[in-house]
Amino acid sequence: MPRPKATPELHAISDWPIMAVMVEHIAGQRDYLVHKSVWHMSDSTLKYIYAMYMMFTCWGCCFFGSTKDPFYDGEQYRKDGGDGTVHWVYEKQEDIEESARAELWREELIEEIELKVGGLRELEEAGREEELVK
Repeated sequence: MPRPKATPELHAISDWPIMAVMVEHIAGQRDYLVHKSVWHMSDSTLKYIYAMYMMFTCWGCCFFGSTKDPFYDGEQYRKDGGDGTVHWVYEKQEDIEESARAELWREELIEEIELKVGGLRELEEAGREEELVK
């Protein structure tokens, strides 16, 4: 005696046929011609069709969505020698950061020189006071 399955087997579209109906009107007559065609597809075929449709839709959204982006047609993207790539934006940012670092280094160097000069002056004054005391 065969044992019944614990869970029934489910399919994506449980073996429903896909029917395409084309209705054609003949000029000058009251009748319509109806063409019916029925397709039976397996679950794996339907999965492949839906997967290809999703991939094509995602590609189309990404590609055509990026071509209509106002950033690429805007002044911020095209000014200052923009050549149609965004690489110059990063290079310009790097130049700004480098000049800011150089300015900070200059300030630190000036402060360090002032401290050393101040220390030398104090030593010279201390040396003069010792000479005056002797």
